[in-house]
Amino acid sequence: GHFQTLAGAAVAEPERALSVLPMLQEDERRQILALGVPVGAHATAQETVQALFEQQVARTPDAVAVIVAEPGLAPEHCPRLTYAELNARANRLARSLLALRTDPGAAQPHSLGSADLRHRLVGLCLGRSADMLVAFLGALKAGFACVPLDPTWPPQRIADILEDADPVVLITEPGLLEAAQSEGRILVSIARLPLAAGAPEDANPAPQGRAGDVAYIMYTSGSTGKPKGVVTEHRNVTGYTRSFTEWTGLTAADRALQHGSLAFDICIEEIFPQLSVGASVVICVDPAGVEAIADDSIRHRVTMVCTTPLLTQYFNSRAAEAACVRFLASGGDVLRPAEISDLLAQGIGVYNSYGPTESTVTEIGRASCRERV
Repeated sequence: GHFQTLAGAAVAEPERALSVLPMLQEDERRQILALGVPVGAHATAQETVQALFEQQVARTPDAVAVIVAEPGLAPEHCPRLTYAELNARANRLARSLLALRTDPGAAQPHSLGSADLRHRLVGLCLGRSADMLVAFLGALKAGFACVPLDPTWPPQRIADILEDADPVVLITEPGLLEAAQSEGRILVSIARLPLAAGAPEDANPAPQGRAGDVAYIMYTSGSTGKPKGVVTEHRNVTGYTRSFTEWTGLTAADRALQHGSLAFDICIEEIFPQLSVGASVVICVDPAGVEAIADDSIRHRVTMVCTTPLLTQYFNSRAAEAACVRFLASGGDVLRPAEISDLLAQGIGVYNSYGPTESTVTEIGRASCRERV
C-alpha cells in the first residue's frame, strides 16, 4: 500500500526529505492529476461578469431573467423582468454611477490598482427584490467593485464594514442606511431610477473593466475575530460561472432559487451562472424560514437549489412535492445519509459541496447516490 511505496522510496533515496517522498503508485498519481483538471478550464480569461450577461441578453432578450416570489401572489402574477428589461435598468444605474466618477483624472476609468481600489468601491444595501440584481450588474457595468451589505445585519457589523471598506458610493433604497452617509460618501437611491423603457440610456455603456479587475469584496462572518474582506476578481467569477454551468448541466430551461444574502457568496452561484445561459432567477422575498424557501421552490417549479444541510433535511421531508428540483447542492456542514434518502428516491440530484469565500464559492462537490447511502 501507500506505506510500502513510501518506505521503498526512502530506501532508494535516503538523502531526500520525507516530505517530498512519494506515497502514491504511478497509476494513482495519474488518476488524481486527471481529476484535478478543472471543469470549465476553457473559460476565456478576458471576460468580465457583465460581459457574460450582456452576451446572453443579446441572445434571449425576451426570456424571463428574474421572478420575485411575492408571498400571497400566484406565480403567474409575481413581478418579473426579462433579460432586456433587467439589462436596461442596470444600464441606467451604470450611467448614473459613471456620472459620479470620483477620480476623473485617472487615465483608465476602469483601473483598479492597489492605490485606486478604494476609489472604485460601491456598497450595496437593498431589500430582497429584483433591484439587488440591478444594483450588482449596474455597478459592475460602471467599472466599480461591489461591497454587498445585508440590511438585516446588526447595525454594528454594517458600521464596521463601512468603516473598513469605506465605499465612496452606497446604493440603497428609502429607509435603509440613510444614517450611513458620511463626508465623501454618495448615496444613490435605486428607487429613483427612471422606469420608462426605450430611452437612450437603456443601451449598454462602453465596456468598463477587465478580467483582472475586482468584481466584489465579501466580508467573512468574523467568527475567529474581526471580519475580513475577501477580494474576488472578475476572472474568478467568470471561471466559476463556466465551471458551475458545465458541472450542473445548467440550461435556459432551468429556474434557480435565490435565497442567499447578497453579502453571502452562495448568491454568486444562484445568480451569475443562470444569467449567462438564459435561465431564470427566482428571488425568495422572505428566506428566514425553511418553510418559505421550500414553498417558493415548489410553487415556482424551481429546478436548482443551493443550500445547507438544515434546509436539505426539510426538503427531504417534502421530497414528493419537490420533484421539480433536479439539482440540490448542500454545503457548509456535514450532510448525513438520512437527510437525503427520500430526495434520492425521487430521483433528485443531491450534491455535497464545500468551498470558502476565498476560493470563489465552491471548491469541491460530489454527487450523492443511493448506493452510498
